[in-house]
Amino acid sequence: MFQITPPNVKYHRAISIVEQGDLPNDTTLMLSFHTVDNAFKPQYSVCWVVGTFPANRPGQMPAFYNNQLVFVYPNVDPETNIVYPQTWREVDIGQKTSLEKKEDGVHVFTTPVAGQQGAVVVENKTEEDRDLVLGFASDPTPTPILYFDAVSPDADVLTQFTPIVSAYVTSQYQQGQIMKNGVEVKPIWTAEMSSLKETTVLIFSRDKTTGEFHLEPAVMI
Repeated sequence: MFQITPPNVKYHRAISIVEQGDLPNDTTLMLSFHTVDNAFKPQYSVCWVVGTFPANRPGQMPAFYNNQLVFVYPNVDPETNIVYPQTWREVDIGQKTSLEKKEDGVHVFTTPVAGQQGAVVVENKTEEDRDLVLGFASDPTPTPILYFDAVSPDADVLTQFTPIVSAYVTSQYQQGQIMKNGVEVKPIWTAEMSSLKETTVLIFSRDKTTGEFHLEPAVMI
């Protein structure tokens, strides 16, 4: 069982993935968050972090997270499915915001109000289907986590989000890309972010006998 930090206690997590130069080939590692069972469908994970470790040379891949959630109205590249935040609003657990379209055509989110306990909620108050994204606050723009496809007018997206992240050895996706086809391989590591230390060092390795990849906490001496 994961040890869950209370949802409105703000925290930051830094992950450093280290490879010590033992890989025979260039190898790509991807991190992404899990989708949410009780949220709007269809929904898709968005690729969080991607890094390629070079063959026969040490490498490092950082990842940074904080639990300040953000709803985003995105631009999505039609060729790559990469998400580019257009406008956004920070929300806390138990709050609700709405996406509106002003007379000049600009989309804005309303100031958050009390919503449903244990969840964040966004409502599409425009007159057309709108794609929406859940992300977390980062500089200069939010980092996308989940993509909600074609939310109908006056529909709510209610999300009880738990930040469970997995690592995959794959070059299937780019950072910020909507993962509409899922992931072709099984994860080699999974964790709930609040259960990690403020800074976590993981060692990425490959078993020379079996060829299996591993991601394990560094042993601090």
